[in-house]
This record gives sequence, structure tokens and C-alpha cells, in this order.
Amino acid sequence: MAKGIAIVSAQGPAFKLALQHHLKIGYGVDDDDVDESVSKEFGALVKGGMTPLEALQAATLNNSQLLGLDKDMGTIEAGRYADLVAVPGDPLKDITAMEHVAWVMKSGAVVKPLHE
Repeated sequence: MAKGIAIVSAQGPAFKLALQHHLKIGYGVDDDDVDESVSKEFGALVKGGMTPLEALQAATLNNSQLLGLDKDMGTIEAGRYADLVAVPGDPLKDITAMEHVAWVMKSGAVVKPLHE
């Protein structure tokens, strides 16, 4: 518990410093409960100082660049791999729309959410 408190108290200032120095930030979480935490990470990035567009880019373009996969994925273009997520609303206006996934398209097929 003490380790968690120490990490959280340093996390905010470190994140702001990374933004000030224009470091590329990738999207991801370390939690086992992925269904609960992943969609809320977008809100945390915006609360920390990113714009909604920057938060979405952290999960797409930035992650592909950081992993060296940006020639094949990270943007929606012909000839690239892409899984798509549909949400009810405009995440550029309200990033919490990303917490309400309507459907996911993987390999060209719509996959229904696990919790229907």
C-alpha cells in the first residue's frame, strides 16, 4: 500500500513533466481487471493534461510507433491492420465516451461486447 501511495504522488508531476518535454506517451495499464480499467485510462490521460485527441493517439499512433509497428498499424489506411472501436458520442468532445464501447471490429468482423 505504501508503495502504491508513493507511486501515485510522483505520477502526476512526472506526467506533467513528460508533457512539457513533448515525450511520446503510450496508452496502457498494469491492472489485471482490464475490462474495468482500460477505458478509464483515457479520462486519466486527459485529466493529467492531454487533449482528448492526444489521449486517443496515445492508444493508436503512439503505441504503434513506440513498438516499431507504425508501418503496419496505428492509423486507419489501406493496407494496414486495424481493429476499430465504436462508441456512442464524440470522444473528442467528451473522452468518457470511450468508457461505453458499443462494438469492436476485429479482422473485419464486428465482435459484440463481452457484457451484453
